[in-house]
Amino acid sequence: MVEQMVATMVMVSERGAEQSFPLDGPKITVGREEGCNIVLPNAWVSRRHACLRANGDGWVLVDEGSTHFTYHNKNVLKERQEQKLTHGDHVCFGGKVNFVFLDHEDESALERVVDLLKPNQPPGAKDSYANFLAKQMDSVFSSLKDRGSDATLVEQLNDRVSRSVAELRCLYEVGNAINAETELDKVLELILTYIIPATGAERGFIMLLDAEGKDLRTVLARDRDQGLSSDELTTFSKSIARRALETGKTIVSKDTASDPDISSKSILDYQIRSAICAPLVARGDPLGTLYVDAKESLKEFGTKDVDFFTALANQSAIAVYNSQLMRELRDANRDLMRRVTELKALFEVSQRLNMGTDLKGVLETILDKSIEVLGAERGSIMLFDEGTDMLRVRLLRGDIPGAVAGAAPPAASGAIGLRRGEGIAGKVVETGQGIISNKGFADPLFKKMVAREKDIRQILCVPLRIQENVIGVINLINKKSNEDFESDDLRLLQSLASQAAVTIDNNRLYNLSIYDGLTGVFVHRHFQRELLKSFDTARRYGRDFSLLLIDIDHFKRFNDTYGHQVGDLVLAEVAALFKRTARTSDIVARYGGEEFAMILPETSIQGARAFAERLRALVEANIIQSRGGPLHVTISLGVSSLAQGQPSNKDDLIKQADAALYDAKRSGRNRVACAVTEDNEVATRSPDAP
Repeated sequence: MVEQMVATMVMVSERGAEQSFPLDGPKITVGREEGCNIVLPNAWVSRRHACLRANGDGWVLVDEGSTHFTYHNKNVLKERQEQKLTHGDHVCFGGKVNFVFLDHEDESALERVVDLLKPNQPPGAKDSYANFLAKQMDSVFSSLKDRGSDATLVEQLNDRVSRSVAELRCLYEVGNAINAETELDKVLELILTYIIPATGAERGFIMLLDAEGKDLRTVLARDRDQGLSSDELTTFSKSIARRALETGKTIVSKDTASDPDISSKSILDYQIRSAICAPLVARGDPLGTLYVDAKESLKEFGTKDVDFFTALANQSAIAVYNSQLMRELRDANRDLMRRVTELKALFEVSQRLNMGTDLKGVLETILDKSIEVLGAERGSIMLFDEGTDMLRVRLLRGDIPGAVAGAAPPAASGAIGLRRGEGIAGKVVETGQGIISNKGFADPLFKKMVAREKDIRQILCVPLRIQENVIGVINLINKKSNEDFESDDLRLLQSLASQAAVTIDNNRLYNLSIYDGLTGVFVHRHFQRELLKSFDTARRYGRDFSLLLIDIDHFKRFNDTYGHQVGDLVLAEVAALFKRTARTSDIVARYGGEEFAMILPETSIQGARAFAERLRALVEANIIQSRGGPLHVTISLGVSSLAQGQPSNKDDLIKQADAALYDAKRSGRNRVACAVTEDNEVATRSPDAP
C-alpha cells in the first residue's frame, strides 16, 4: 500500500535529488524574489516566475509571465495557462532548474527524470548522415594505417576529416533543434544553447534589426551556464557586429588586443581575446547578427572557423526568419479573429437596437454586449440629467454591483451625480475622449467615495456622443482575466458607444414625437393611432372596450388667478395622478388644452364608469401645493364604450364620450357621465356629487 504524504516538489540535477519542498499551503510561489515560497537564485528564473495552486484534490502549475518560460514535461506553458500536475511530472523553471512533482515517495519516478538530465547525444544524432560518414571515414583511415601508409599524412587527413565530420554533425543537430521550434524566443535560446559549446566560445549575443531595419538591438545574450550581468550585456565588440552587417560577411578577430578595428575599451577590460560575428540573412534580407567571443584561456578564433560559423549563422537565420513569419501569422490571425468578434458584436447590437425603441432595453443591450465582448466584470451607463446637468447612473450590469468610473457604487440607479470634469467619467465628458485607467482605484482622477471601491483594478470609459454633444458615458470595470485594458478595447467600446448614442438619440426623438413635454403622457396624434388599433382589435374579436374623455373644471381660473406656471403645474400633477392610477394596458393622452383621454382595453361600460368615478374622487381629494397656496382641483369625465359591435368606428366612439363629457359639465362639473346608445341602458348622468 502506497504511503500517503504531503505533495512535494523535488529539485533534481543529473547527479540526483538535490532538495525537497513540501507543498503545504494553498498557493506556492516560485521565483528569484526573497518573498517566494520556493526561492531559486538563478538568473534564468524570473523574480516572480510561476506558482503552484491547490485545486480540489490536486495541484495545478501556472506560469506568471516568466521571461525564460516554465516547462511541463518539456512542453512550454503559455502565460497564465493552468496545467494539472500528476505524480512523476517533470517541471523546469527557466530551462535551468529542474523539479519532479511527487504525491508520494517514489525513487523510480525521480530516477526517470534524472536520467533525462544526463548528457547524451541530441535527438537524431546517432542516426544522422554525419555519424554514418564518421564511421565510414574511421574505417578508411584504419585501412590506410594497416597498409603502411605515411602515418603523419594519415593523421593530418584524419584530423581534417574528423573536424569536418564534427562540424557537419553539429550543423545537423543545430538544424534539427532550431527548425523544430516556432516560438521566436525559444528559437533564439536554442541557437545560443547549441552554438556556444559548438564553437568553443564563452559568450554569445544575438542582435536583430529594429522594425525600420536601421538599428541593431541585442535580443538575447548569455554565457555557457547563466545569463549575463547588466554590465556584460553591453560589453562586446559593436564594431565587429556593424562590419558583419554592412559587408554581409563573417568577421573574425583572432586577437582583439592587436586588432586596429576594435575600438571598445570595455572589450579589452573584460579580457576578451577573440571574437567572431556573422550576419543573419534570409532570402537576401538582413535580419541581424550572430556574435560569440572568448577570453584568453578558452578559445582563439581564426580563418578556419569562418566557414563553420557562417554555416551556423545561415541555419540560425532561416530559423529566425521562419519563427518571425509564424509570429506575424499568429498576430495577424489574432487580429483577424478580434476583428471578426468586433464586427459580430456590432452586428448583433445593431440588430437588437433596430428591434425596439424602449430606452431601458437599448441601454441593457449595449451594456451587456460591451461587458461580454470585452470580458469585463461589470459596467454602467451614465446619462445627463437635463434638469440638473449632472451625469447620473441610468443602468448597472454585471457580476458584482459596484462602483462606476469616477464614482462610488450607487445604491440605486441615478443616486450618484457627477459634474463635468469630476472623476474619470466627468473628465471623459469634459474632453470628449475615452480614458483607459489600469490603475483603477489608485488613479488620481478616480473620485473616491466608499471603501468598497478598492476592488476596482481597471477602468475603461468612453463618451456617448451625438455630433459635438456628449450625452453620457459607458464605463467598464475590471477585466475578468485581470489583464489591462488596451487601445483595441478602447476602439471597440467607442464603436459600440457610437451605435448606442445614435440609438439613444433616436429614442429621445421618438419619445418627443409621442409624449407631451409638459405632462409626460401621450400626445393627441399618438392617441388617435392607438385608439384606432385598439378599437379595431376589440371590434374584430368582440371584446369590451371603453374610452374616457376628461376635462379639468374651471381650468382657466388657475391661469387667470395664479398665472400660467401654476396652470402648467396643475396639468402636470393631474396627469401624474392619471398615470399612477392607470393599468399597464391603459393609455393616457393629452387630448388638447386641459382635456385628457384614457383608452381602457378589456373594460365594459360598467367597469369604465366605476374606474372613472374612482379617478374623479382621487383628483378631488388630492391637494396640489403651489407658491400661491394649496389648490383644489376637480375633473369632469365622459365615458363611452363598444357594446355589441356599436359604435362602428372610433370617431363615433369619441363623439359619444365627448357628448357625455359635455353632459357632465352641464350638470354641474366634478361628475361622471356615460354615453347612451339604443343597446346601452346605463344612466347618462352620475349621482349628484357629494
